[in-house]
Amino acid sequence: MLTNVLVVVMGASLVWEGGLDGPGPPRGRVFAAMAYLGLLGLVFGAFGLALFAATGRPGLSRGLQVAAVVLACAVSGLGGIVDWLKPLQKYLPFYHYSGHDPLVNGLDWPSVGIAAASAALLVAAAVVGFRRRDAAAWPQHPHPQDGPQFNS
Repeated sequence: MLTNVLVVVMGASLVWEGGLDGPGPPRGRVFAAMAYLGLLGLVFGAFGLALFAATGRPGLSRGLQVAAVVLACAVSGLGGIVDWLKPLQKYLPFYHYSGHDPLVNGLDWPSVGIAAASAALLVAAAVVGFRRRDAAAWPQHPHPQDGPQFNS
C-alpha cells in the first residue's frame, strides 16, 4: 500500500515539476517509469515476505532483504564499468526497472511480465512457507468422525 502511494506521489511530482519550465516528460513515459518502480518495490517486498515465511524471523528476513537490495543495486550500477559483472545485470530486478530506460522508451512488456512473474512466484513461495509453518505449529486435531470431545 505504501509503495503504491509513494509511486503515485513521485509520478505526480515528476509530471508537475517537469511542466513548470516547459512541456516536461510525456505522461505515458512517466507512467512507465513509475510502473517499473512499483514493480521493483513489489519484487523486493515479495522477496522479504518469502524470506520471513521461510525463516519465521523478521529481523533476519529484513536484513537479508536489505542486503539483497544493496547487492543488486551495486551489481547493477557497477555492471557498466566492471566487465565480469555485466552479464549478471540481466538477472537483477534493477535491470528491468532501468535497463530499458522507461522515460525514453516507455514500457517494455516482457520486462513488466518478468517482474510481475517474479513477484507472483515469490508470493507463492511465501504462501507455501506460511502454510508449512502453520501446519507445523498447530497440534493435530481429532477427526470429525470421532465425534465431539467433551470433558466431563
